[in-house]
Amino acid sequence: SSWDTVHYVKKFNSYRMYFVQDFEPYFYPFGDKFLMAKKTYEQGLHMVSLGDWNKKEIEKHCRPASPIDCVEFPCERKEYPHVERDYEAYAEKKKLVMAVYLKYYGKRLPNTIQYMLGKVKETFEQRDGITLDIRYFGEAKSFVPKNGTNVGMLNKEELRQLYTEADFGMVASLSNISLIPYEMLATGLPLIEFEDGTFREFFPEDCAILTSLSWKDLYRQMKDCLEEPVRLQLYDANATDYLSTLSWEKSGQQFYEILSQVQ
Repeated sequence: SSWDTVHYVKKFNSYRMYFVQDFEPYFYPFGDKFLMAKKTYEQGLHMVSLGDWNKKEIEKHCRPASPIDCVEFPCERKEYPHVERDYEAYAEKKKLVMAVYLKYYGKRLPNTIQYMLGKVKETFEQRDGITLDIRYFGEAKSFVPKNGTNVGMLNKEELRQLYTEADFGMVASLSNISLIPYEMLATGLPLIEFEDGTFREFFPEDCAILTSLSWKDLYRQMKDCLEEPVRLQLYDANATDYLSTLSWEKSGQQFYEILSQVQ
């Protein structure tokens, strides 16, 4: 499932498959690793993509010589049960807790997010008297972020607790999406994603706040949600309906059916 393992797999005299979790050339600047990663999708291995976004990128940028099948992203809502939230009360809050998924490598916009949230935090304090309690997670505790606290790499129970305590969640899904947005939305946590990312490839309309890379846009959208909490109710209802169609069992069955057709 990592591009640099393909060269080892090709040595096996067997039916060879490639589980594609992301379009990995995008992990690198254009150069040696970008091209080497890209070429692994042209080596004849039967590919199974986690979601169809990878498939679209491979077909757009590569010349695949093998089948590309897809399985849906899974979501097991029993692991992250829905939390009843009083969205109407958001308008009266003087402190907002933000759970922000941050990885220091570039595809998660670590520097852009910290800059944007710093400006949004400052603006909320000066204009509205609202404090943003920004809690970054997903990185080692040795990482020291700006404008917030690093709570580290969390286990499932700690994640559920963070999602329950938070008022907003934020993820930058610029390449293939992760499980984090699914988990946040499953708990009813209002999600902030980026319109330049892949969120729309996986979710229907009106499931999350989609912001540009402008901190002013992010501030305005958050402020609008505080003043019109019906938006948060709509996002929650739409996301809950969609997540009810997903499960690990369903994705596992899809994978099993792909394997069953291998000759």
